[in-house]
Amino acid sequence: MPKAKTKRGRVYQTANWLQENFPCPMPVELRFVRAATLKPSERCFGWCEKRGRRARITIVFASAWPTGLLIDTLAHEWAHAMLIQPARWEAKAGLTSAGRDRPRELFPHDPAFGVVYAGIHEALHDHDPPGTVESWSYPEKYRP
Repeated sequence: MPKAKTKRGRVYQTANWLQENFPCPMPVELRFVRAATLKPSERCFGWCEKRGRRARITIVFASAWPTGLLIDTLAHEWAHAMLIQPARWEAKAGLTSAGRDRPRELFPHDPAFGVVYAGIHEALHDHDPPGTVESWSYPEKYRP
């Protein structure tokens, strides 16, 4: 299967690669929102949250943003999804599991997150061949 021609296609290919190489404890839902639809105070590259029995990764999409930024955002949020434990998040930041109303910038970027994210980043960019190239062989459609 060739490299996807669209930015979203590349993100989906990478998500499929991550799903196989870095499995999460629960299914991961992936969605995109346009940057223009967010309040200026909420603008960021993406976020991860628990929704019922799934983790949801939301990637903020702007046509001017390069594909690499979207893939790096996916990798960052995937690391959060791998550690998704609402009790852990609540203990670290005083958050609730209520969803969107909690302050996203308080999700813990602690040593456990750093180890997981570093592993994903290394596999995506530093292995031979890197995950960004290996992911070309994955489908452009993503299913949790």
